[in-house]
Amino acid sequence: MPRSVSLRPATRQDMDRIYRWRNDPDIYRWFREQDDELEWHDHVEWFRNRPEGREDLIIEYLGRAVGVVSVAADGDVGIYIGEKRLWGRGLASAALEEALDGRDRTLSAEIRAENTASQRLFERHGFETVGRDGEWLQYRLERSQ
Repeated sequence: MPRSVSLRPATRQDMDRIYRWRNDPDIYRWFREQDDELEWHDHVEWFRNRPEGREDLIIEYLGRAVGVVSVAADGDVGIYIGEKRLWGRGLASAALEEALDGRDRTLSAEIRAENTASQRLFERHGFETVGRDGEWLQYRLERSQ
């Protein structure tokens, strides 16, 4: 697992980079609430109006931003590596481990049934399948409170 992975809060300076990642069809095809490219103004609106209590964390590898992990107030977790040349190197696993560290509540994730890489990632970190909503598998990680 890469030791050079760290997390930091997303800032306005990250908006261009996140916009580029969110508009990559190889990435947004796995998003539940996005099925096409975004207009810049929609992205800005999303960034400004993120729900209270949601953490959007930039994944950095060797000091460079490479992806995002988010944890919503209700415990829903999402993650992606935006720099595709770094896929398959364990960065998402290291970032997810760091994002989960110290959280003592139930966490959840929704993963498209055909996204076997994300399923394996979340399962390696203790998440279990608890249901299905159409093409989406529902995962949960029970933590002591």
